Amino acid sequence: MDIPKGISASFLKWVAVVTMTIDHAAAAFFDTGILSHMNGDIAFGYGAETFRNVSTACHMIGRIAFPIYVFLLVEGFTHTRSVRKYGIRLLLMAIMSEIPFNLVLAGNLFYPDHQNVYFTLFIGLVCMYWISRFGDNRAYALVIMGGGMLIAYLLKTDYSYFGVFAICLMYLLRHDSKEEAIVGGLMFFWEVTAVLAIPLMLCYDKTRGRQNKWFFYLYYPIHLTVVYLIAVLFIIPKLA
Repeated sequence: MDIPKGISASFLKWVAVVTMTIDHAAAAFFDTGILSHMNGDIAFGYGAETFRNVSTACHMIGRIAFPIYVFLLVEGFTHTRSVRKYGIRLLLMAIMSEIPFNLVLAGNLFYPDHQNVYFTLFIGLVCMYWISRFGDNRAYALVIMGGGMLIAYLLKTDYSYFGVFAICLMYLLRHDSKEEAIVGGLMFFWEVTAVLAIPLMLCYDKTRGRQNKWFFYLYYPIHLTVVYLIAVLFIIPKLA
């Protein structure tokens, strides 16, 4: 039996998907669910502090996902056959995901204070494209990066300007995969568990693995919708 020598892009995507789902489930079930609808100090036999602790633990697990998504975005950009189609897919998913994202995060259809992470990834992709057009020239890269960071900040996207900065920096470091992985994980040092993504990215063997491209795209809006429906159909009504 052959022992796997590395981790494929597919495996990394599954790690990101699972950890992200745990994060968003906590947001729907606890943050905008139980904790926002508790009529007293006890719900389901537990106090609010217990739910806060569980929610915090789930969010810490979820912090593993974003560095991996950034790493895979850079990898995808450098190997895609069509940046235009890649960008269209990201923007389409951003638009499709916004209402489910708003419902999970704030319990409202419209929530202008925070946009979903696909917008951050799309802005990052556009920045990488223009940086590559100028031959990775550092001066131009700084200007492009600054413009992308400003747009993300003004739009209030998930991970905001720092998310775009991380994408651009990891892209500029792409020629040294070890440096890219380590710096990419350490950039999120304030989210302690994000560094757990580093060994996974270091083990990436540059293979795609078995995957369904559209599954990973559509999973984001679908899982947001599912966790929100579970919260409003089975959790929140029991608190009334």
